[in-house]
Amino acid sequence: MHRTERKCKNPECESVIEYFENPKKLFCNASCKNRFHYLSDREENHEVYEFEKALKTNYEIAIHFFNQNIFEVDAKVAKALGFKRNVYMGIKQFSPSEKLYNSLKRIKDIFFLYDIEKDLILFYQYNEVN
Repeated sequence: MHRTERKCKNPECESVIEYFENPKKLFCNASCKNRFHYLSDREENHEVYEFEKALKTNYEIAIHFFNQNIFEVDAKVAKALGFKRNVYMGIKQFSPSEKLYNSLKRIKDIFFLYDIEKDLILFYQYNEVN
């Protein structure tokens, strides 16, 4: 019985699985198997990974502004730094008056509000009191 040689199923690996090894074997070793499944998971869940990456970037930018005591930032400057105002974790709505509702967008423990008229992003940080 003649078995043909097989290449490792991992696209980054060029190793050949020898004919005398297990005929059901698809990968040359455990790290190739893990890498293959990692890459396929990244491909299937691309949107989730990109969202989490943008969320992390937004948080780092907001923390950078907080560390410098800057709470009002021009939207163009924030965008140039990589801030995406449509990426956030949730919305907290509050009513400063009976007729007006504002919504703060949350990134972990930081909230921000986009002022359309002035083209500013306003950052807030709340400390919940129990």
